[in-house]
Amino acid sequence: MLKTQSRFLFSLLFLLTAALLLLGCFEGDSTEQYEEKAEGSEAILPLEKFVIKTQKGDRFEFNLEVARTKEQQADGLMHRTFMPDNEGMAFPSPEPRIYAMWMKDTQIPLDMVFVDENGEIRHIHWDAQPFSEEVITSQFMTKAVLELRGGIALDKDINPGDFVFHPMFNNMDQLDDEALPETNLEGKIRAEQDFFDKMNEKYEQFLESQKQAEEPKLEDDGAENSSAENAADTMVREEEKE
Repeated sequence: MLKTQSRFLFSLLFLLTAALLLLGCFEGDSTEQYEEKAEGSEAILPLEKFVIKTQKGDRFEFNLEVARTKEQQADGLMHRTFMPDNEGMAFPSPEPRIYAMWMKDTQIPLDMVFVDENGEIRHIHWDAQPFSEEVITSQFMTKAVLELRGGIALDKDINPGDFVFHPMFNNMDQLDDEALPETNLEGKIRAEQDFFDKMNEKYEQFLESQKQAEEPKLEDDGAENSSAENAADTMVREEEKE
């Protein structure tokens, strides 16, 4: 009897502990993810806080939707008709890569802020125009793109070299430091050069494979042309005999 009671108490204690741990996890997620919407906000996804610190010492907070799935990123901010000054959307990538964006089906102008894996802003495309099919690239290896209200980066004097703080950049421990994080520019340039070298190598391999695939066809065409020429010569000779 005592053994059965002990097992029951142990199981109950285990379940209670697991429930408390799960509750703690959910509470942590909601505190971290959900921020209050601005007036007139059309946000659909949960809002997460992003902090931008400039080289001049200014600090700005934005509550951004985070498009983590392919479907969310494909939809992006299409069909939105209004963007509050402190809202927008972030498009993160599991690994840094070159981004290509466009504004097709997007009804409002946007600033596109391209951020590397350390949180440093490497490039900004200011005031991308609605419905434009121009392809906008990150130009540098990028961990995430932040889409903000068009013109806000100029209004707040946000520039390349400023830093974005959010858990996805693993830099929250430096948020309250006086100085901005150090930039390993030489390492970044080397990594980007390696990336482009590999891309060029793959492109050259593709061109070579296309060339090799076309060579047999050219030889066949040549043989067919020779046969046609021989047949034509034969017909001319027969006509001359007649």
